[in-house]
Amino acid sequence: MLTRLMLLGSLACLIGCAEQAPPAPVSEAAPAQESTPTVVPASYTAGETLTFNVPDMHCPFACYPKVKETLAEQEGVESVELVEQKDEAAIDDPRVIVKLNGDFNAQSAVDALGTVGFAEGVEITAN
Repeated sequence: MLTRLMLLGSLACLIGCAEQAPPAPVSEAAPAQESTPTVVPASYTAGETLTFNVPDMHCPFACYPKVKETLAEQEGVESVELVEQKDEAAIDDPRVIVKLNGDFNAQSAVDALGTVGFAEGVEITAN
């Protein structure tokens, strides 16, 4: 029974992660503005720690593993960890901590996140 509940919860989370809210209507009075990620500087080096804010990362079962895998595949990444959450079954703080062990191209990482559906509003800050 517990296994079925966990499977059901995971499935619900996957469906929730896959669904995107429809775009907000654009009024003709104001021109549409594209969301651009904040990436300053474009490269970092070994020993640095970065915080990625990934607003489209909503669940710890499908979204976070995809973000973690994508960032971990980038050159220069030592580790990727989700910041502590209030509830293990939901993401209430969409930040991940990335530790570097070599040269790292932030724009390439943001582009890679975009290819898996997480580029909207990504912000990077150096710790």
